[in-house]
Amino acid sequence: ILVLAKTEPTQWQPTMSTVLWAVAVVGGCISSRPLPPWEYTMPAGGIRGIAWFGANTTGFENESQLEALANYSMVVFGWQDFLTGSNYTGELVRTITDLVVEQAQRVKARYPNTAVISYIDGLRVQPFYKVNHAIMRDPNYQDFFLRNSSGGYIEATTYCKQMGQRMDDPKCLCWYWNWSNDSAVDFYLNELVLPQISKSGFDGIFFDGSDGWLRGTWTQAINVPTGYTAQNALETLVGVHKRGAELLFKHQKYAIYSEHLLDTNATQQAYIASEMATTPYFRFYEGFKPTQAYIEQILNETQQTVDALPVIMHAGASPFSHVTDSLAAFLIVAENYSYFMASAGWLDDGWTWHPEYDLECGSPLGPATVVHESTGTAYTRLYTGCTVTVNCTQPSSSRTASPALTGAPLLFNCSIFHCTCQGFADFYGTHAGHGFGCAGELAQDWWRGAKCNADADCPCCKGPACALPNAAPCICPKGPPRGGSCKGQIGMHSMSGMP
Repeated sequence: ILVLAKTEPTQWQPTMSTVLWAVAVVGGCISSRPLPPWEYTMPAGGIRGIAWFGANTTGFENESQLEALANYSMVVFGWQDFLTGSNYTGELVRTITDLVVEQAQRVKARYPNTAVISYIDGLRVQPFYKVNHAIMRDPNYQDFFLRNSSGGYIEATTYCKQMGQRMDDPKCLCWYWNWSNDSAVDFYLNELVLPQISKSGFDGIFFDGSDGWLRGTWTQAINVPTGYTAQNALETLVGVHKRGAELLFKHQKYAIYSEHLLDTNATQQAYIASEMATTPYFRFYEGFKPTQAYIEQILNETQQTVDALPVIMHAGASPFSHVTDSLAAFLIVAENYSYFMASAGWLDDGWTWHPEYDLECGSPLGPATVVHESTGTAYTRLYTGCTVTVNCTQPSSSRTASPALTGAPLLFNCSIFHCTCQGFADFYGTHAGHGFGCAGELAQDWWRGAKCNADADCPCCKGPACALPNAAPCICPKGPPRGGSCKGQIGMHSMSGMP
């Protein structure tokens, strides 16, 4: 249940003097974590919480690019925005961060009910930000950045590499922020973050590489405190994240911190969860995969805690691939303010609206149910319009390996054939007692459960579902075909042999 204080039916506008709070009710208890300052809306059709994260390297989104964003619940703009268009010299004329914020503001003005997010790196010092550019080679600020044993700066080349530039090109070569230096943290929040979040017309900041501090780059630095330990690093990072998230929320914005599943162990995760239980932020899972490790971790954060954490899951997917596996896992773990995205890259052309997003699953009827057996674990969740099942099995070769999905997670929605036996038969080319046509296993279970006894008006395996790219194998005995021809149009693709 979501209780949201708001002044208008479609938009929440808190003021500095009266900060309105969104709270979640989980298991009869009120969460103390403030939720995002926008409504988690249900789309007119399709799955709630589908998000986009791209960038236009040459300038503002044009009309066709804006149109492509119409169906997304959240839009995030990345660091690549405007870099090619300004040849990385936006900081000499106009701050790149200003341009990215204006990009976000334009989308928000076009789609007021969409959460729109700008970008700031949470680990590296980007030279194409004017405020960073001004201090990167100023000796008065040298200890704001991690320095190596030679006294030089520890370098990060990722922005050069990802944009095909020379690894030593000063327009893209970065340093690392020294989060163990309180003055560096103050500068970052007050001079880089605050000027952006003080602006209106967008909803939050995505902080990239947020848990990268825990990967140990600081161990190579000569300018961290003597005796600085991994636990100190964890405490430092949590402190930076809490200050940043609370600063954003004070300005009616919400923080998104990028974190990787393997960057922290169970003990560190427990510490973060405890220390940040009331902190208003999203955890962004980059590289999300439909494995038991991800499912268990996110269930702990969304459905098995009072202080449910808003989460975003990004999965890799080409424009022509199906996202059934990842989407099913998302639907198992999702809660209020959970978002899912899948792409082949981080630029505009890496994104596509997958047909699976149009499945009208509706709202969950409760949390996921989990069944642990010796052979693996099964997760099931009922929605008003579909049932989601994800089966995980242990690899026989190693009990310590991360369990992976075997086969496709099954997602079934009977609305495509109006949930009638005759509709089923016509859709799959099914003939009672003769053949299921191209109905998959879960669809067959639906037929049996409904005790159907119907014949299609078309030959076996000639229903509209059989022409879909991922149709199940035909089940049709030999013999003369029965029925005539089928007509109709399909508005969504088959998922594992099901509508």
